[in-house]
Amino acid sequence: MLIIKSIKKFIIFREDTIFDALRKIDKNERRIIFVVDCNGILEGAVTDGDFRRWSTSQRAFDLGGAISNVMNSDIVIHAIHDDPAVISASFSTRVDIIPLV
Repeated sequence: MLIIKSIKKFIIFREDTIFDALRKIDKNERRIIFVVDCNGILEGAVTDGDFRRWSTSQRAFDLGGAISNVMNSDIVIHAIHDDPAVISASFSTRVDIIPLV
């Protein structure tokens, strides 16, 4: 299990645009970003797959819209002090990055 402490490249504010989020996903090369509110509280995540599913379900969409319209709020999280074995058990073929809060 790799723990990355520099989270700047993995977070975006809920009011930021879908375009900005996609750019950040592309730059961080991990296919995911985490969406936070103005207080830094984790609200959800967006993967490149979430974006594809969202975009194909829309008749028309605006990349200038808020990323909160695309985010998935049903994500796996753990507390920073959780037992590493418990955290490791949460990884699966669907979950390969878990934010520690």
